Amino acid sequence: RDLHSFPTRRSSDLFVKASSAILLGVLCALILLGFGSSGFYFSQKLFQISQKSRQTNFINAAGETTQSSELRQIEIRLTSSGAPVSGFSGSADGTNWVSADNEVLTLASTKFDTVTVVKGNRQVQRTLTPKEVSDGNLTIDLDAAPEAPEILIVNGTDLRDRTTLLYPVSNADEAAFESELSGAEITEENGEFLIRLPKDHHQKFFHYFKLRAANPAGSAETTIGILNLPEREPTPIYTFEDFDGMRRNLSGSYRLMNDLDLSSIENWTPIGTDQYPWKGFFDGGGFAIRGFAITKTELEKNENGVSIFGATQNAVIRNLRIIEPKIRILNSDPRKTLAAAIVVRAASDTLIENIGVFGGEITSVNAGASGIIAGMNRSVLSNLFNSATVTTDWDQPVLYNTAGILGIGVGYIRNCANEGAIYGRHLTGGITALANATISRTINSGRIYGLPLVGEYPPGGIFQTSDSGHIYDSLFTLGSAVHGGAIFSGGVIDNVRAIGKADLTDPAMLAVLGSFSGSDPDWIFNSSLANGPIPAAIFSGKEIR
Repeated sequence: RDLHSFPTRRSSDLFVKASSAILLGVLCALILLGFGSSGFYFSQKLFQISQKSRQTNFINAAGETTQSSELRQIEIRLTSSGAPVSGFSGSADGTNWVSADNEVLTLASTKFDTVTVVKGNRQVQRTLTPKEVSDGNLTIDLDAAPEAPEILIVNGTDLRDRTTLLYPVSNADEAAFESELSGAEITEENGEFLIRLPKDHHQKFFHYFKLRAANPAGSAETTIGILNLPEREPTPIYTFEDFDGMRRNLSGSYRLMNDLDLSSIENWTPIGTDQYPWKGFFDGGGFAIRGFAITKTELEKNENGVSIFGATQNAVIRNLRIIEPKIRILNSDPRKTLAAAIVVRAASDTLIENIGVFGGEITSVNAGASGIIAGMNRSVLSNLFNSATVTTDWDQPVLYNTAGILGIGVGYIRNCANEGAIYGRHLTGGITALANATISRTINSGRIYGLPLVGEYPPGGIFQTSDSGHIYDSLFTLGSAVHGGAIFSGGVIDNVRAIGKADLTDPAMLAVLGSFSGSDPDWIFNSSLANGPIPAAIFSGKEIR
């Protein structure tokens, strides 16, 4: 192919032909984001190109800024309970992030006023004294920041008779919603923070919100989901007719009881629309769907995308394998665009967990495409795997997304892996294209082919660029992309590293992702299905907590 991870003559021609004014106008005005006319709009700011000052530093293989030796340097060490901490990152300006080399972080800047160090979901800010700047070394205590869980999924059934939830945070002076839940509030009582939920929270299967705890030294963020399990035994699904019948009750609960073969199906209407989204609970029971193959050459009037589920809201989709799926959208008419993804087109306040797409292909010539989810808002993705090849090839001056797991979205992503090759023209990444979510413990080994954004942000092994995301503890293989990802105008990159292909089966090199042994590992190896690690919960059905 003539699209590569490195800038090519074709990519330079594409950007040179447009004047900078036209390019900025296109990027700001045409934020179609590859999801066509789905109506799935993200209220969070995405691109503020007119306000972006260009980065003058080069980007190295790990997605960090390469620092000039001519700048003033300072060495930073991080401790917790008096012991040294490794695997952290820091920044002198909040934009250029550098990872520590073992236990020492070296930052370079023309001027040091404050520095920020990040470890996981915790941040510590430190105003430097003239002596610390002069000495060129500094030790920061991580324990100065609040401590809180990265994610907390609460069984709403346990809260059925009450509406108050304790926020398990320590060393915090205040806590506030970073992403609110309608009708909820947080109060402080006797040094503890209590979350008061709306009385009707149990009437929906899933709710998402996010909290940030803070004190003068730093902060910690926590994603919280309220999961309400079905009150009655889910309706069993044995046949295609049962499966297709879920659209007759979009708020029902269902469980797949055996593998399904959909090879006889020539056309498919996704379950749930923007006007009438899927609000139900679907448990695949660990079974597989085979033969899901859809080709579109003519687009119907009300179509927004091709996927098993269309739009979802306050829903749960879990415990499913999709084997060798094929989606081909071959109509290049720019007047009608369709997003392509195997599982969900547009997820809102949805929990999607323990799903694997093994093999197959997803192709769209007139919009964005992703292995599992095209777009999400306020949702949680956990334990997902993709090895399908994802391709977009639409030569139009709009932004759209191509990725292995998620095209674009706001929410939380954890324990996800991509092995599929990703071919895109605009925003392209292994896990996601535009990373405005919290992303942790992910890995990509699929080759990423694409073009740079505005000439300086090439496709990334984890993501191409971020405007407000927090990406940490993630790995990509050398050769899959030129870097892990790059900050565009805001966000944090922490401990995103490159590994060799031979390291894909070495638990020691993959330790940042989680456990690989014991009775309940986070990841497993299965050479018949993947070259590297697979989230174990796809087979065990372990629920995120």
